[in-house]
Amino acid sequence: MPAGYIFGVYFNPKTMKRHSLLTALLLVALATTLASFDFSSTVLEQEDRNVGAFTKISLGYPANVELRRGNSHSVKVEGDKDQLNMLITEVKDGKLYIKRKDTGSWISWGSDDKRVDIYITTPTLEAVSVSGSGKLVSTDTFKGASMDLAVSGSGSIKLQADVENLTSRISGSGSIYLKGESNSASTSISGSGSLKGFDFETKEATVKISGSGSCEIKAKDSLKSTISGSGRVSYEGSPSVDSRVSGSGSVKRRS
Repeated sequence: MPAGYIFGVYFNPKTMKRHSLLTALLLVALATTLASFDFSSTVLEQEDRNVGAFTKISLGYPANVELRRGNSHSVKVEGDKDQLNMLITEVKDGKLYIKRKDTGSWISWGSDDKRVDIYITTPTLEAVSVSGSGKLVSTDTFKGASMDLAVSGSGSIKLQADVENLTSRISGSGSIYLKGESNSASTSISGSGSLKGFDFETKEATVKISGSGSCEIKAKDSLKSTISGSGRVSYEGSPSVDSRVSGSGSVKRRS
């Protein structure tokens, strides 16, 4: 049978190539359109959430949080209507939990691609934890006996604090930025996370790094550091230094 015939029917090879190319282009355009299509509403809303008193904050939602010090407790949320309907803000045992409503489904159309802003006011603060990709920034300085900070994931905390004792823990690639002072500061980093503390002065600093994380600290009296891996400790001040390094890590004064 001559070329171009299939089951006795003639097909022009050039026409078939053009049709195949056109079909491929249409499929690419369709895929691009679907990928950028917004399945949620575009209505932005503000809500004042009714919450009780709290001294601790747990952020488990990919939101941007602005933290202020004030005479009362308040929480205001701003974002897409559908997202706010899925956002839980509740206080249990003195801790404010910010998290996603559990729907029992793993499908959540357009849930993480839009910005959600949360504005929190509290007179006192004892602890902040961030899990996931959320970000929390304090615009005021919080004073007290102790402060406990924790980041798990790629999120971040930027905090101004004037406390007796500060404890910070980072697991993953997250970051903690500190400004203020304390008598003692203890930092633990597991993974590639980082602590930026050149604007935070402490008398006694203890740093433990496992992995490739980094810590910047300003120590006045003493610095004790333990590194396992390629982690780095960079410090300011003139403290007595006691360091133990296993791997290619380093403990150096900032040049």
